[in-house]
Amino acid sequence: WMLETILTRIILRFANRYICDTFHTDTFSLWGGDLVVNNFELRAEELARVLGSDLAGSDVAGLRLVRGFVRELRVHVPWNAIRSQSLRVEVDAVEVVFGSRRPSGSEAQD
Repeated sequence: WMLETILTRIILRFANRYICDTFHTDTFSLWGGDLVVNNFELRAEELARVLGSDLAGSDVAGLRLVRGFVRELRVHVPWNAIRSQSLRVEVDAVEVVFGSRRPSGSEAQD
């Protein structure tokens, strides 16, 4: 039980870096082998960083990253073979919303 608690906290601490919603360790259980989180919003700044661009902050091809969503995140922990198999993370249906950049007042006058 203690290993499950520690692993859940580590996973959620890492996930909270990318997820807008805050999750608490008492609402999840990895003991069955899977942690599943559905329908959540991603942090636009972190998503842009992962994509290797600055779409959340500066003009790239006239676009800005507005929001990102994930339909399902599944973390599988192979408890019976924890030493020989890797933890597996699966993401299903990532939706990324882009918007157009509007010129600032000084650019509009040029």
